[in-house]
Amino acid sequence: MSEINFTIGCVEQATTGGMDPLSPPISVSKNGSLAKWRDKIRLLDLRVNDPGLSRFRSQVEDTIVRAKSLNLATLITLPEAIPELIEPPPPPPPKPDDPPRPKGKPFTNPPVAYFKPCYLAVPRSIPDPSAFQTLSVEDCLPILDLAAEHGLTEAIVPVSEPGLFLDPQAVIELQKKLAAICRHAKEKKIQIHLRNGGMSMDLFHRLQREFGCMLALNVGIAQLERTDLLDIYNTNRKNIKILLFQQVLPGLDRWKARREAMASNIKIYKERFAEFKAAGKAGEIRGKGTPLSCMLRSFHDYQDSCRNTNFNLGLFQSGEINFVPLLRELRADLEQGQDRFLIMEMVPNIKNSEFLGRYLLPEIFSGNF
Repeated sequence: MSEINFTIGCVEQATTGGMDPLSPPISVSKNGSLAKWRDKIRLLDLRVNDPGLSRFRSQVEDTIVRAKSLNLATLITLPEAIPELIEPPPPPPPKPDDPPRPKGKPFTNPPVAYFKPCYLAVPRSIPDPSAFQTLSVEDCLPILDLAAEHGLTEAIVPVSEPGLFLDPQAVIELQKKLAAICRHAKEKKIQIHLRNGGMSMDLFHRLQREFGCMLALNVGIAQLERTDLLDIYNTNRKNIKILLFQQVLPGLDRWKARREAMASNIKIYKERFAEFKAAGKAGEIRGKGTPLSCMLRSFHDYQDSCRNTNFNLGLFQSGEINFVPLLRELRADLEQGQDRFLIMEMVPNIKNSEFLGRYLLPEIFSGNF
């Protein structure tokens, strides 16, 4: 039997000034630090939320350098969300019986972060096209250049979001942009992996033939779209090197409802905050229906809509996906000497890798883990 070689990794999503589009965050830096996960993971999926690296290049590069210093392999994921930082509510005034605050920096709330979805192509049929931003080729090339500078060889391209399938016009736009991106990636010796979600397998096969792309298979997204996970893996196993493991409980309706609620509530918050600012001193008056009260209510509504209790659960937690049949197929490929990157797309927990090891490691293990 050949040596079994698979690499387990986690997601680093908080790369843009400490922000993260998920709540609770799934990034390793938000759950300790990269050093905390030394010897527990071997791989980092570095998700860049900064098109063109126009604002946070140094943070992204620092993360690559830190990962390399900890002997973590790193792959890069092109942007799927663009952060908008909005002014936060003012700190509450101290109560008469509160002790005086120590001297130093005054207390300020952190900015309110909203993450706008972005993809290379967006269907024209969606009800509110302004809810998405379309990426340009120029948004992606600097990210690939930085990855190549540090010797990274794998890049994931999210095609769309779960259930939002591309229409013919969007497919044409995607093909044109992918042609340039894949050509540039090939020059930099980087392999492009297209992530499922809003991408039919017929479209993937067409793009794979045309550009030599591989498939980054997110099993949680496959479950949300009610596709046959084993069929996808068995049909495309020669083109799958990266698997993203995510345990999901609700269906697409809950997935979409959360995103729509966040988009709606951030819009209301910005309107209420503008009204509060315009009211000047009168806006600071407390009481039901005042500009201050309305602004704070809208802020808490937005915070509530951001909470995510269903989409980033651990593999070992109860959920809808039975991973065991897929893991048996995966182990068969590992025993044939094929390499795989297995990425935990969830709140980091060492029990996740223990779960995978239970089914993927032979009883007498001598390979690389």
